[in-house]
Amino acid sequence: MRVLITNDDGIDSPGLHALVERSSELGLSPVVAAPPVNLSGVSASLVPLDDPNRIQIEERHLPGFGDELAYIVGAPPALIVMLAMIGGFGEPPDLILAGVNIGPNTGRSTLISGTIGAVMTGARFGRSGLATSLDVRPSAETTPVWSTATDLATPLICWLATAPRSTRLNLHVPNLPRDAVRGFRPADLAPVG
Repeated sequence: MRVLITNDDGIDSPGLHALVERSSELGLSPVVAAPPVNLSGVSASLVPLDDPNRIQIEERHLPGFGDELAYIVGAPPALIVMLAMIGGFGEPPDLILAGVNIGPNTGRSTLISGTIGAVMTGARFGRSGLATSLDVRPSAETTPVWSTATDLATPLICWLATAPRSTRLNLHVPNLPRDAVRGFRPADLAPVG
């Protein structure tokens, strides 16, 4: 299964790299395309970063991922998904994976999240998707536990492969060791952030 992996934290995000690694371990064929810089809070923006008339795309190899190419795209995640769906990075993906985003995507913040915007855009093209976020503040002196996020995302990714078209999930993961997380709990959007 071909999956697009993107985020709003940028191509150098360790969370993005963790998700790429996990998808490869699951036997998926990841296509990695992300903005060059952190674009948190861009929602489903479709505006190119530097030039309104063109989108800059640069090929790159991610450290530790062999010969597979990744793409640095001068665009927010929603526009990256649109490009992928019209063949901008080869065959359109079957599934959209966004993240692992650093910081919470709960309450009202989900309305402006670029990570969520990517998954919502994929749904408009009939693709299911998972937005994954790790609840650690970028300014905190805390080490992100990326493996907890990817461990919890794994069964959801496997389930999404057979879920109804356009299924959208938002996974919010506490920044704790995996054995300290008791499991999943469905939730509606909180009325506050």
